[in-house]
Amino acid sequence: GMSTDIITKWLASANQAMTWQVEIKQFRKSRSDAQNKLMWLQLNHLAKVRHEMGYDLFPAEAYHLLLKQTLLGNETIFLPGGDAIEQVKSTTKLNTKEMTEYLEKMDHYVGSEWDVQLPMPADLIWAIE
Repeated sequence: GMSTDIITKWLASANQAMTWQVEIKQFRKSRSDAQNKLMWLQLNHLAKVRHEMGYDLFPAEAYHLLLKQTLLGNETIFLPGGDAIEQVKSTTKLNTKEMTEYLEKMDHYVGSEWDVQLPMPADLIWAIE
């Protein structure tokens, strides 16, 4: 089909002096760069505003950990040798739908628990739709 023609043409035109590595794997829409950018923008805002409200200064990463633990929970990681540890679930494993849900939960939690309105810049609002 057309896709094999594209690959064949690319291979024919590829610089033969270079070594190439081609990887083909099933596509899974993971958390988008825009969603990640939005999350960190909001976390940095949260850290700044909470400090302005008179609370101790914590970095955005600390709020990130707290919110992940509260909203996503922990997961058990099994280690070589049979030990297991609990760690906070990561947002990096979320797909775009799950990340949208997480960002919405984060917005709700921060608003209701800490009375902080998270920014939703116009250029990133599509990231959660």
